[in-house]
Amino acid sequence: MLEFAKAQKETIAIVADAVDRFQRSFKESVLIDELIRKEQVELHFYREGMVIGKGASSTDILRWDFSVMGAKAYVLNLSENVRRSLEYKRRNGEWGGKAPLGYLNVRDGNNRSALIHDPERAFLVRMLFEQLEAILGVVGGEDAELVFEGAREIFERLLLVIHVEDGELFKLESLDFEIWGIGQDELPRTMHVSADVMAVVTPPFSDTVDGERMGEFRAWLEAFIQGNQLSVAENPDKKPPETMLARVHPIEKEFWAIRVTDPEETPGVRSFGAFSDKDEFVALTWEKREVIDDQFDQEVDAAIDAWADYFGSEPPHYGTSLDDYLTTYRAV
Repeated sequence: MLEFAKAQKETIAIVADAVDRFQRSFKESVLIDELIRKEQVELHFYREGMVIGKGASSTDILRWDFSVMGAKAYVLNLSENVRRSLEYKRRNGEWGGKAPLGYLNVRDGNNRSALIHDPERAFLVRMLFEQLEAILGVVGGEDAELVFEGAREIFERLLLVIHVEDGELFKLESLDFEIWGIGQDELPRTMHVSADVMAVVTPPFSDTVDGERMGEFRAWLEAFIQGNQLSVAENPDKKPPETMLARVHPIEKEFWAIRVTDPEETPGVRSFGAFSDKDEFVALTWEKREVIDDQFDQEVDAAIDAWADYFGSEPPHYGTSLDDYLTTYRAV
């Protein structure tokens, strides 16, 4: 939004219901204050009955600052309440989150959060660990590390299958292959997407600019699963504008941004996710680039949290070079 405002030749009025709907920390204030002084933006807050522009009074500026302070206090208090609630559950022997694979969330006789074995899936987890234990009993050293890595990949793949069966993740099928009469099992790459992503990349697309943008998003995903050459940047801080796939910070987390840059007259779309194996990607979140604005790190954090929701402590696929992630790519 601010990038859009900076690109305009006239003052842009940003209207929000309240200050806390617009910002909840002071880190944005420096940038916003500069835009206000340059008469590039003017803030209108309905609930406070306040307009913050170049000619705003010192009283209104102070009210704005106090409102931001109150919004930040609310966020901090909310976080503290969540921690306090989880600690309370822990002390009372309650489970404080989503059940791990092999278990189900239930309420006990005292209406407390508890776990029970999942009768349909617990045996899969038990079988996996029994096989791993048996193998590790006869190998050692580096061989044991290789076995453990293989078991981790099997476990992660098992989670993917389960999430697809539950309708929580979707394995993308090629619309082109369907039209051409080519079997989906011939696709050289695999793309799993969340329900949020699936909702916007499923045709028909509206005859609007937004519809065209979602169509280009789908075209990017089609290019991936069909094995087209991708332009890939490993350095998050150094990538050409046309880059299709780029690493994001923090690098050690192994997350990537899908960069949809068409139509050219738009800021594009970004989708965040990680590789589950070579030539296999999981797209978890998406947003228009102008909406992300300077909240890019927060968008990455949301994708990292989404991965944890689906796969727990299992990390994404990782490698030492792009060859470990993709076939048919162009490093940029």
